[in-house]
Amino acid sequence: MLGRGTPAQADQYFSALRQHGFTGAWAGIIHHAPATYNSNYPGGGQIGSLIDGQLVLSDGYIAHVRAMLDAAERHGMSVGLVAAWQNLYLPGGGADAGNATSDRVRGTITTSNAYAYGRQIATAFGDHPAVSMWVFGGDAGTNNTEANKAVWREMARGVRDAGNDLAITYHTPTSEFDQLNYAGEPWLDFIAPETGHAQDAATTQAELATVRQRYGIPTWQGEARYHHINFEWVPVAYRVPGTAEMRADAVAASDAGVSGYVYGDAGRWTWCAGFGDASPCSPDAIAASFGEAEAAVIDVFRR
Repeated sequence: MLGRGTPAQADQYFSALRQHGFTGAWAGIIHHAPATYNSNYPGGGQIGSLIDGQLVLSDGYIAHVRAMLDAAERHGMSVGLVAAWQNLYLPGGGADAGNATSDRVRGTITTSNAYAYGRQIATAFGDHPAVSMWVFGGDAGTNNTEANKAVWREMARGVRDAGNDLAITYHTPTSEFDQLNYAGEPWLDFIAPETGHAQDAATTQAELATVRQRYGIPTWQGEARYHHINFEWVPVAYRVPGTAEMRADAVAASDAGVSGYVYGDAGRWTWCAGFGDASPCSPDAIAASFGEAEAAVIDVFRR
């Protein structure tokens, strides 16, 4: 949304979130499908540039994002800002391989520039009343490494040295790629694992309970099955999950004792770009993509 949307679209989106019972959203500062910081945002110039090895967001883009955060504040919504999707922006990421736009920026964020980037985003956005947390990690299937743990440590140090004390979470990969290797990281305030798109609710509940026990800190469901996801890599039996599956995953997370739940919709996660989904969505009519699946999940947590 932040890199592709407009403040007017954001206003409609946050209004829809509030009307349907959500408390906020996660949004990527630099998006990842395709991954880019060097494209133009709507109505303005380039999102950012690599200058002397440092990833620098443009002043215009910072103002653009703050205008969208203003929309969240107007509707009483909180925003978790996703710093950079690990499986593309950190070394060794393999997501979206072969996409020229993504390949040009792949592996940009390293231990040499993560500290400065952390200070930058904390200074640019951390004082905004709508921002509630920082989200690190993301789909680290091919690069969930000790070396990249050091990247996030540096970014967290930059955030804290900027004087910002908002909570920091880490969005793990699925259990196939180790959800448990960030336990004990001193900068981590809560953990938000991805349970993924290729398993049933009982397995999801067991994984969340294990993560919660191992970390000993608050646990969010960071990524359950997305409504109507239809990627080829998703086993046929799990494709295009509907309302029943959304409700089952929410019940599983609730029973596992989560402290928060991030709902995913296959049409909206790329801001209606139509990438691997079967859920209709338009950024100019975002409220129309909300329906009974969202209502079912919200009802679980209301109960």
